[in-house]
This record gives sequence, structure tokens and C-alpha cells, in this order.
Amino acid sequence: MDDALAALTPAQRELLMRAGVRRRSANEFLGLPWYHVALGPDPARGQSRGHAKGVIAVGGAAVGHYAIGGAPSGTYVAGPERVDRAVFDLFASAGLEVPMPPVRPPARAR
Repeated sequence: MDDALAALTPAQRELLMRAGVRRRSANEFLGLPWYHVALGPDPARGQSRGHAKGVIAVGGAAVGHYAIGGAPSGTYVAGPERVDRAVFDLFASAGLEVPMPPVRPPARAR
């Protein structure tokens, strides 16, 4: 368990343990699950935030063809630094809303 989780009270840890979400498809494509959702902490794995890898990945650090998170990496991403329209189109076609992390305002020109 990392330092951030260790500093919490037992009641706070219990609340966070219930807040984490992990979902992964059983089917794979090129060795990656079709989707992997890793939101919130996972104390059993010693993670204070999610680490998702998949064709479609959603979490704190997400790697996939479509990736959504605080630190996404992929062909089409939605994160603080960049938001690609293709991510919104994919989710809309499935009747879903894109869970967006906070977006940082662009740096001002000098």
C-alpha cells in the first residue's frame, strides 16, 4: 500500500475501497482486452488510482486505441492535455457519456 493510502484512517480506507471500479472484458484483441476500466483506488493491488490497458481504456493512467484519463496514451484520447472528437463519437454510438477528467486551460502566449 502506498504512502497516501497508509496515511488514511481505517474509515477513510474503507470508503475508498468501495469507491474503486475495475472492469475488464474477457475477449481480447492483439493481446489487449477490448475494454478495461480502472477508476479509483485498489488497495489489494497497492494502487491509489486506476491503471487501465485495453483497446478502450478508462482510468487515471490509460493506454489504448481509445484512452480516457488523467494521463491517457493512445491514438484517440480524452484527458487534461488533449481531447479527440473520436472518443466522444465512440461513446455516443453506444449511448454513453464520456467521463471527462478536469481539463487544464491552454498556456497563454507571451
